[in-house]
Amino acid sequence: MFGGHFYHGTIRKSVIIFGTLFNDISIKKYDADGVLLKEIPVPLSYGPREKYLSRVNASENPLTMPRMSFTLLDLVYDGERRLGKTDRITKEVQEDTKSKMKVFNPVPYNLNFQLTAMVKNSDDGIQIVEQILPFFAPSFSISFDIIPGMEISKDVDIILNSITQEDTYEGDFDTRRVLTWTFDFTLKTYLYGPVREEGVILKSISDIYDATKDYSSSNPLTRQTVTPDTFDKDDNFTFGDAIQDFPESK
Repeated sequence: MFGGHFYHGTIRKSVIIFGTLFNDISIKKYDADGVLLKEIPVPLSYGPREKYLSRVNASENPLTMPRMSFTLLDLVYDGERRLGKTDRITKEVQEDTKSKMKVFNPVPYNLNFQLTAMVKNSDDGIQIVEQILPFFAPSFSISFDIIPGMEISKDVDIILNSITQEDTYEGDFDTRRVLTWTFDFTLKTYLYGPVREEGVILKSISDIYDATKDYSSSNPLTRQTVTPDTFDKDDNFTFGDAIQDFPESK
């Protein structure tokens, strides 16, 4: 119904780009004299926080902390960034100058992400928070290729909407304490439709009539035809290559 299969991987690329922003965070441990004891990289995984919180108190192979996870919550249409529906983007095909590729304007969508940091103590959480917040005021822009074949790239904004903290420790000595920091983000992207190939106009015919006389549609006063043998996308075509006059009928 919609014209066959197409897939640009825009959502997948957006998820990868979002996760890449937070895959190099670490925390440092110091002794009482301020000497660095060790630096601990914070692992980042894709999935809901409930999945990892349930593994913290697992009887076998409990999850180690600190740890971070993120997940895509939903996609929401953004009408404020809507572009003209009938406008399109075109690109010449270098190997075949008699055709070009086209794609209609994209549809704006917001991808809502949730990032969670799980730590055992307050200092670990604060270190993670301070490595994230300075880059969002409240947005951070990043560019990526959406359709490389069409040379289409976009600058997308990633907006930090809110930050919350939660302490899940309830006083049970058999339960490990978990401090969670939750960050809610919105990534503003665009989704493109299928890319199609279309031909270039090679011949133009213009019939000219005299408005003061009654010429039939099949009997114009003059017909001008353009049929260039060679052409380039930068050529300036003009009418008049071939002019054919028709005898007046009245």
